[in-house]
Amino acid sequence: MNRRPHFRITPLRYVSTPRKLRSVKEPRGARPAQRLLRIVGWLLTCEQPVTREEIWDQFPGEYTGDPTTKERKWTRDKDALREAGVPISYMEDVKGYVVQRDQYYLPALHFSPTEVAMLWTAGQAALRLRGLPWREELESALRKLRSADPARHARAAVPPLLQDTNAAAPDEQACFVELIKDAARQRKRLWMRYFTAGRSEETEREVDVHGIAWRRGAWLFVGHCHLRGAPRVFYVSRVRGLKLSDQNPGASDYEVPADFDIRRYAVQQEWDYWIHAPVAASVALRGGLAPLADTLLPGAAVSNSEDGATVGELHVRNLDALVRHVLSLGPDAELLAPEEGRARAREMLDKLVRA
Repeated sequence: MNRRPHFRITPLRYVSTPRKLRSVKEPRGARPAQRLLRIVGWLLTCEQPVTREEIWDQFPGEYTGDPTTKERKWTRDKDALREAGVPISYMEDVKGYVVQRDQYYLPALHFSPTEVAMLWTAGQAALRLRGLPWREELESALRKLRSADPARHARAAVPPLLQDTNAAAPDEQACFVELIKDAARQRKRLWMRYFTAGRSEETEREVDVHGIAWRRGAWLFVGHCHLRGAPRVFYVSRVRGLKLSDQNPGASDYEVPADFDIRRYAVQQEWDYWIHAPVAASVALRGGLAPLADTLLPGAAVSNSEDGATVGELHVRNLDALVRHVLSLGPDAELLAPEEGRARAREMLDKLVRA
């Protein structure tokens, strides 16, 4: 993992020589955080300590007035930077300020698979909190955690028996993704062998790919399935074999419908994907999960039960996916119906206990 600074520094235009510095135009009255970030960014580019007068000249829009006024403002800025953890020091021998680079950058982090799982689980739990500050920053951190080592992505945080145990190997999925992208770009029909979890069977299909998307740590693609005669959503992890049509080389095999929008499918829930006929389901959320029903069960009809739980009613076409989702929420979530889903949940939990 690359060494990263405490702050995100916006590149600055500057000319730096040992003792002759060209100032840049600074907006007057900029917000303190913006000013401090620019100061830190500029100090990091300086090859040697700089005096306070050189700093004032570099940021003329911020340090105005007589020397006493400038000194007071610079003193406040120094204190704020040090309080934020920036190692700015005054070098008495040369009468100048410098940011100690060896102390400014954080060391590289290395996590074990267990630590990755713990961090991911804690981060996902925090994202469920309503009104969470720094939500965007946390989401960005989780994306970086996943991209730093793709082999330890989000599914590492889910107990293995609650995962999709029929998924193809990561390297194989990567190859499939490239072929699917080629098919979508060239409008070439795909032949594939696909595993259907609901029926625990493999089928051979021809698919006209309309689009591909990354959603919740997994690749999915949408297209017209000639076996079913209708649009379907497919998981790359369920693909067992794949090849492009070799008919009509250089020509398109189909056209994508004008009203197709991959985003409509990318925001669907996993339990909405057509694996079996729709079945009615209900989920009870208690404790800290109760206020989050709209977030945890998008599209469900929500009501309050007599025992104080929040109940979400919905129709699903992939019951196993809903069972895995409810179990991942912990003891404050319970699948009330259908009984088939409750039996499936008990089966998963029994296997987990035996393991």
